[in-house]
Amino acid sequence: MQNNAISPRARRNNVVQRILTAALREVMRHGAAKISMADVAVAAKVSRTTLYKYYPVKDDLLTAIGLHVRDLFRDQLHAALSGNATPRARLVAVLSFMRRFHEDWRAEQMIDLEIGSIVAGIRQSFDYYCSLFMDALAPTFDALDALFGKRRKVNRRLMVEILIRVQLSNAIVRLGSDWHDLPDSMGDAWDLF
Repeated sequence: MQNNAISPRARRNNVVQRILTAALREVMRHGAAKISMADVAVAAKVSRTTLYKYYPVKDDLLTAIGLHVRDLFRDQLHAALSGNATPRARLVAVLSFMRRFHEDWRAEQMIDLEIGSIVAGIRQSFDYYCSLFMDALAPTFDALDALFGKRRKVNRRLMVEILIRVQLSNAIVRLGSDWHDLPDSMGDAWDLF
């Protein structure tokens, strides 16, 4: 006889994922200030009691959404890097990922809806994102360091901050169509080395 029962932990993870996915959808549609816990419960197809069991107050839910997005970002970045072993390929993969993530998440819309909470979230997670990109681009930076030799080492933190700040500025002042060419253009520039 086969046991098809779902473990309590798996059931909890499923409920939490449904809540976070529904809450994120609601935030993207209406902004964090305008969502209600009742609307999130309906969208997630859970009772309000269940929602409040996991997130007793709206701020707890909003914090969890921020962490959820951060985890999605990390997972999607790692997926984008899969199979891109050369320094050039990693650089192009990171830049392509940044462009796609920005477009998929409609960052301009989020900024328009909730500038204050978005800025607070960015400030809170900036070092985390810098760390992710420093790890992702480590082989690229290693290759640049080897190329420059003892003359100069790449300031990895500065380079990563520039990439992230360009990405963030794109949410506020949309870059032109050339933005889509950035990954390939940077890859072509890499080939000049």
